[in-house]
Amino acid sequence: MEYADLLAGESPHELKMWPVHPDDLAAGLVAFANTDGGELYLGVNDRGEIEGVGDSDRVARDVDNVAANNCEPPITVLQETLRSVDGRMVVVVRVPKGDMRPYRTNRGVYYVRTSSGRRQASREELLRLFQATESLYYDETPFPRLSLQDLDLAAFESYLAETGQAYLRGDDPERLLANWYLITNGHPTLAGLLLFGRKPQQHLPYAQINAARFAGTDSSFDPR
Repeated sequence: MEYADLLAGESPHELKMWPVHPDDLAAGLVAFANTDGGELYLGVNDRGEIEGVGDSDRVARDVDNVAANNCEPPITVLQETLRSVDGRMVVVVRVPKGDMRPYRTNRGVYYVRTSSGRRQASREELLRLFQATESLYYDETPFPRLSLQDLDLAAFESYLAETGQAYLRGDDPERLLANWYLITNGHPTLAGLLLFGRKPQQHLPYAQINAARFAGTDSSFDPR
């Protein structure tokens, strides 16, 4: 087996000498899981030269341990041990695209793959990852700089009364707002700010209401 044979599948890949620090290995696994998957080649240097890993069984156990304990949520990987023509062992770690994205390291860092390697995910990329897995909808986006004081709780209570839900007015308003995804961890969401914000226009200057007026009672009717 030569290095060229390893990359015959042309999958996104990363080359690593062994040993690898657990934090670095976790970052690589997380980046692949957050993007489109890929493969880690352990025992291959940056020049594509196979140097081997020594005890491949021990390496496989260490990789499984990092994938389970240093990645949140844990990542399931598939491993294969290959032998070069001169007997050196390479461990190929195949990381599928995760179905529980976004993933992060146990240090709380989210990574994504790029054409040149990996980097920390931006806020916008994280939002897209949450939305792609239906973990977060756009109207549930929190505003970390704002707090419960930026919502008009009197208006919220009036809403409960006017919609026949006055019986809820005795409940903890913060709990109700959280249950309805109008706040997250004490911070108003986009929906909460639009519905009950004291000054929504200050924080959402791009928000607007579009309305159309039709003659008659049927919008499909063409008076011409």
